[in-house]
Amino acid sequence: MAARREITKKLASEYHKAGRVEKSAILDALVNPTGWHRDHALRALCLALKRVGAAGQATRKPSRRGYSYDAPVVLQEVWRLAGQPCVNTWPR
Repeated sequence: MAARREITKKLASEYHKAGRVEKSAILDALVNPTGWHRDHALRALCLALKRVGAAGQATRKPSRRGYSYDAPVVLQEVWRLAGQPCVNTWPR
């Protein structure tokens, strides 16, 4: 994986400066050693210039909650009224 990152980072700056014919050659040069499809290689080249640091340093934002904190209480009441067994497996 590190070798793919190095190759992609090296070719990314060349890719963005190149013309149409050279871009095709650069994509071919990236696809052959990595085994990626051309679409994936193109995305990797575009993202390589934005990326800073190693892969281990990348941090992701935590996903936001898709429900309110009151939702488990409301759902438990609905399940109770419907006669369903109320299993308290809701994430906290």
